[in-house]
Amino acid sequence: MFNISNKRLIAGLDLKNTKLIKGLSYEGYKVIGEADLYAEKYYNNFADEIIILDTVASLQNRKNIENFIRHITKKIFIPITVCGGLRNEEDISNMLKSGADKIGINSAVIKDVKKLKKISETFGNQCIVLSVEAVERKDENWEAFYDNGREPSGRDVVEWCIECEKNGIGEILVTNVNRDGTKKGLDRKLIKKIVESVNIPVIGSGGTSGNDDIVDTFEKTNVSAIAVGASLHSEEVNFEKIKKKLI
Repeated sequence: MFNISNKRLIAGLDLKNTKLIKGLSYEGYKVIGEADLYAEKYYNNFADEIIILDTVASLQNRKNIENFIRHITKKIFIPITVCGGLRNEEDISNMLKSGADKIGINSAVIKDVKKLKKISETFGNQCIVLSVEAVERKDENWEAFYDNGREPSGRDVVEWCIECEKNGIGEILVTNVNRDGTKKGLDRKLIKKIVESVNIPVIGSGGTSGNDDIVDTFEKTNVSAIAVGASLHSEEVNFEKIKKKLI
């Protein structure tokens, strides 16, 4: 049995303005409720971190997200990562100043990995997370997508993660787009491949089916953390129960 104290359980919140939303495979989003109430709930129920995905990512919406981060950090005292629409150093700086601890980037660097090295050097790689949107291809291969899972990059996911580690990324969040929101189970083969290919922390995400799925994925892949959205919102995953089970 692994040591749960060395693993992180992360609440994943898809945000549109101040609303918590969730869809299937990055489509068909539906409003669940007020995001700040869910963030506080998960903080009080043993989440180690929170990841916020800005699904609109417009300039106006970024301002809303910054205000939202300022609001929730008055009550929530765990690391917060913000992903979505952060294109340049100014965007990243503003989000960090608003109270975010880490920034997830994808589209901004997938066409020009050199940007990643500059960003990591400017802000420190400890606060820069590579957000990988993985789409399944044949023979256990995955292609990296961007623009909220809509645009193919032509890059192999594992090779892309290795390249980004060489260019200064501090952590990787990998989401199987096909499974996201489906509750059909985490893609352990994908997670395991990435964990075994890099020397930095990896967060697995996409399709968590329940508490046992999380425990099994920790045991079988040695992943550092798991981010959960749909199954957490529907209470099919309970972080407190997982931690108590593994004491």
